Amino acid sequence: MLNFNFMRVVTFIVILLLLFAPSVYDPSVYAKMKAIDEDELSKIEGQAGITISLGLSANANVTVASLTGAGTNAINLPLLTINGDSAAGKFGISTNLLLDVGSSGTKTWLFMNGIALPSTASNGINLSAVNVNVVAGGNSRTLGNLTVNGLYMGRDVTIAGTTHNYTTTPLWMQLSQSSGGSGLEGYMTQGGYTGRIQLTYRDTPRSFDVQGLYIYAATPGTYNASEDWTTWVPNGNMNIGGSSFTTYWQNGDIRGSIATIANVDIGRSATANVLRLKLPMMTTIKVRSMQLESGRSWGPICLDNVIFYRQEITLKHL
Repeated sequence: MLNFNFMRVVTFIVILLLLFAPSVYDPSVYAKMKAIDEDELSKIEGQAGITISLGLSANANVTVASLTGAGTNAINLPLLTINGDSAAGKFGISTNLLLDVGSSGTKTWLFMNGIALPSTASNGINLSAVNVNVVAGGNSRTLGNLTVNGLYMGRDVTIAGTTHNYTTTPLWMQLSQSSGGSGLEGYMTQGGYTGRIQLTYRDTPRSFDVQGLYIYAATPGTYNASEDWTTWVPNGNMNIGGSSFTTYWQNGDIRGSIATIANVDIGRSATANVLRLKLPMMTTIKVRSMQLESGRSWGPICLDNVIFYRQEITLKHL
């Protein structure tokens, strides 16, 4: 049986890949989210929203990317490269981003829809990092080389002749100022596929190898745990926050549903900058094949209808 905390870490890493991959195209550009106050929103009028056509290509080479903790603790990704499979090594962004402002209940919301990466099916977005290392308690340990190949987000993907519908309809993201007056809150729907995630250990040909990672909509009340991945139907989007997260009785029968909301807040705790994420999530996650130490396969992995009603993540010392 898989360790539950291990699966939470894997799930969190996957969410980071899906949410933040677009923000690392250019390491020299930084952005901070800021809620739009009601006075500003009251000046905006519109009925059908606006459409922004995007036609870009991008790649990035980063000398080192680090996630640091207290003291000297850190996870370092030296020589991080993000690219595509074009002749210039870039991946395309070509989509119509739809923006609209509207009201629901007592709140004003910003609606966004239409994000899809990359612009063409091709072979997806690729990421690699050489000599990934972890520093803990003053001791550094090199884990090895990390490669991520064939990352798709919010677009249809054809795999072995079967097209999977990961289109971001009807809603990709809905944001508003937090009810508590601090940060942003909202909902998000997103689906994606990653062809391969591999960590090759530094001093051996052995590796941790995941092939065919699917993230898509939960279907409460039904599931498909078949070892034959060709029978899977990975369509639709996972939900981060939402109005109808299914609840269950202890015997597994569906009990009803509850409303949840995601929240992002940036502040300070003592002398440290803090990013706090509240990410209730409902999704299905499946893996075609996972191997440890080259050749020792765990076979297909099916996590149908995964629901985290409450999931809070705090990142300090940013």
